[in-house]
Amino acid sequence: MKKLLEIKKVSAKEKYDSMASSYDNVPDNYMEQWEDETIFDDVKGKRILDIGCGTGRLLAKLKSYGADTLGIDISSKMVQETKNKSLNAIVNNVLYYQTKKKFDIITSILAFNYIKEKKKAFSKIAALLKEKGIFILSECCHKKDVIVPIDGTGIYADYYPLSKKGYCKYLKAEGFKIKVIKDLYYKKEYRQTKEDEKSIGFLIKAINSGKRN
Repeated sequence: MKKLLEIKKVSAKEKYDSMASSYDNVPDNYMEQWEDETIFDDVKGKRILDIGCGTGRLLAKLKSYGADTLGIDISSKMVQETKNKSLNAIVNNVLYYQTKKKFDIITSILAFNYIKEKKKAFSKIAALLKEKGIFILSECCHKKDVIVPIDGTGIYADYYPLSKKGYCKYLKAEGFKIKVIKDLYYKKEYRQTKEDEKSIGFLIKAINSGKRN
């Protein structure tokens, strides 16, 4: 990697706008480390919202399983990349997104650590889901945002990570019942040291009870 001329903090929108054209260069095999077969259980015919859809990689998989999918992302350039794949996506923020038709399943992969207002976000997700609808959250264990090199400048955004326990606390407060908590690990081909055998993230699957605690 070339030496970075400077390190600069930008908004999450600006960061992902800058990454959009090259985002799909990251191998699927690498990104799949934050997925799990539980995401694809019984999705045929289900209405699914993906929060922080990026370039639509997960949406494409869900659609191939027969799901009725919609992605939202704050990055207009990411959304355009998704639309270029003939997938449904809109520029929006989960905190303000509204629809009359509720979802069976909502997913969010590597997006929630960028959301500061966690309580408001989970309250919105509960409102967007049908009763007994499923929410699947997958996040990494980074304490700080990853610096990404763009044209010689390293950019990063504000980052608000929580532990598994922290995320579960917010979900339970909004009436979710936790069904699955799973630690995630690097695949063997991506491990370089013993340190890489530690958990790189976690996946939480929760059911919307429709009754806020």
